[in-house]
Amino acid sequence: DNKSVTRGGARKLPDDIADIINDSEFWSVLFKLQNILYPLCGFLNKLQKDTTRLYEVLHCFAYAIKLFSNHLNLEFGSKIVTCIEFRWKEWEQPLLILAFVLYPAYKLSQFHESVIDISWTHIGQWIKYYYKAWFESKPISILAELINYKREIDLYDIDSFKHFKGNLIDF
Repeated sequence: DNKSVTRGGARKLPDDIADIINDSEFWSVLFKLQNILYPLCGFLNKLQKDTTRLYEVLHCFAYAIKLFSNHLNLEFGSKIVTCIEFRWKEWEQPLLILAFVLYPAYKLSQFHESVIDISWTHIGQWIKYYYKAWFESKPISILAELINYKREIDLYDIDSFKHFKGNLIDF
């Protein structure tokens, strides 16, 4: 019998498993893995809640990209970023971007100027598309409201948003 012995003399684990557990390299690798997985688990926990807002999905994607772009192991970080970007392309991006842009604290301020596929023209096209898809009718004044929102002369600004205390659904 090839088993490890505890202090009391009772055999508990096979030697090969005991050797792994007693190897400091195993624990070092395990802690490295924990440091990689912990933020991802945090993202999943955040995204699985009923109270998660669409703009928060974009936050999680962006934070994951930032986290892995700066990873100590550049090759690993690059591969993870490639995987995240691949998954991002599978999502319905315009809807997530709209949620971010229509959040009054952000608008387009969080997007890099070099991103040519995100402009107020694109935002207007996406808003018209989703309006027609959801309400099965043509919008009447939604683009005019978008222009007011862009110019910050709309009634819905960050101060108005704060009145809802994070519970806009009840409105």
